[in-house]
Amino acid sequence: MWRVTTTYRYDPSPADLARAAQLEAAAAKLKAATRQLMENAIQVSAGTLDGYLLDSSYQDWFGTRQRAYELLLAATREYPRSLRAHDALVEYLSLNGRRDLALEAQATGLQLVHTTCAPLLTKAWLSVDKDGFGPIVETLRRTRKLDPADVRATAYLAEAERDLRNKEGAAAYFRVAAALETARLQMDDQGEAAAWPRPADDMAALMACRNMLGRAARASGNDADEIGHYEATMALARRFGPDGRARAMFGAVLRLAPADSRTPPKLARAGQVG
Repeated sequence: MWRVTTTYRYDPSPADLARAAQLEAAAAKLKAATRQLMENAIQVSAGTLDGYLLDSSYQDWFGTRQRAYELLLAATREYPRSLRAHDALVEYLSLNGRRDLALEAQATGLQLVHTTCAPLLTKAWLSVDKDGFGPIVETLRRTRKLDPADVRATAYLAEAERDLRNKEGAAAYFRVAAALETARLQMDDQGEAAAWPRPADDMAALMACRNMLGRAARASGNDADEIGHYEATMALARRFGPDGRARAMFGAVLRLAPADSRTPPKLARAGQVG
């Protein structure tokens, strides 16, 4: 342990101050020269992709961030097939903490590489804890249009409708999600693969949708429909590999503690699924 008893102050000498002034003057000259070079380059490359990107950098240094953003946005509009333009826009928005706009821009740019709705799903998911499912319905609908085959968007829409107390709408989306996942599994189960074990995570979405549909059927008094959904879920569970069976077993025995808890998980009551 150290204890400070005396504090000393050392003022810069006249020579130190003179040296600092010289360095500041040299830096100002270099900055002015750089600015002039950038302005010349912008004039030469006006209207090109490089011109937009360079002008955006210039505005970030010597103008305003809003203008820099507008120039990058214009670059993506003038050159919609350019990955450089889209990547530059996403990177700039991310660096400036504009997460939602960055995800929107990424969702557009990634379509040049492959079909995906992951950025919009991320945007929706990050808003759920704060706003709930209801306010993000429009984002989820746009997400579903980007990649209709991605079951997550449809399943989240089902949850959103359930959050809005729209039972019929929720059930409809759960049925669509279950159909999508069933089709995906059937496409994978070709030939000998139909008898192979599958990871539990590979069937989690379909099982969750089936369980939700079974719960809805029970609430409406449709016993046959309820039993059908739960039997379908049990049939999927029989496809689990050894790791999936172990995961299901431990999940039924242990109730997981919160992530920030320092206490060990407690045993659940008999018959209770954690």
